[in-house]
Amino acid sequence: CQLSLRTNIQGVKVKATFIPWVEEKIILEWMQKSEDTVVFGHFGISGALVNGTEYLMTSGISQKLLNIPIYTFAGHYHCHQTTPQFMYIGSSYKVDFGERKEYKGFISAQLYPTAKPTFLFIDVHDRRFLQHIIHQTEDPDFNKLDEWKDMHDAVLKLRFIGAEDWFHEFNMGAIRSHLLNELNVHKLFIEQTFTDRASAVNKDVHLTSSWLEGLQAYVTEMKEPDMLEIGQQILEDVL
Repeated sequence: CQLSLRTNIQGVKVKATFIPWVEEKIILEWMQKSEDTVVFGHFGISGALVNGTEYLMTSGISQKLLNIPIYTFAGHYHCHQTTPQFMYIGSSYKVDFGERKEYKGFISAQLYPTAKPTFLFIDVHDRRFLQHIIHQTEDPDFNKLDEWKDMHDAVLKLRFIGAEDWFHEFNMGAIRSHLLNELNVHKLFIEQTFTDRASAVNKDVHLTSSWLEGLQAYVTEMKEPDMLEIGQQILEDVL
């Protein structure tokens, strides 16, 4: 639909086009009608970055259509990104370790009737997702643990890489207690890769991996980045 939005400039209104998650042919139809409007939509854009990966999507609407409106604010991919013609605002908080290096927040925007909007990204400083790898050859006694201070509200993943007997020498109960009760970690995941055990599974996927992490590892191994969006849609339907 198309509406007129009030702005904080007295007497000035901005035309806006709102496009929900619908069939692509309907998106294309409304984008063709979006001249002199600011678009707010939920759809994929070809060439956009997907959260937690370096993949540029080849599916979605063509960026050429984004030359029709004044500007497009889109939602769908979790990764915040800004271009001269469109912006993915991104999710407001991290949902898995694939997003651990991303900034999350929201946008304060000033809209204009004919000019491109100006905006400010406001970081919400959401919960940290941290990952640390303990190699048997580099830190066999996990001495790094003694250096850590308060990790309040962080989600932490520890990954041990080494021989199976070496891993079982650690008192995991004591490690968990120290991290959760003394260093105030919000949630802890522990996984291991045994270098002395043959394995046919993907080394990046473990029992504690999320469905999205498994999907990302699979499409990377298969070199099929376009499968990621399809897989995400399937996960949204079944989980």
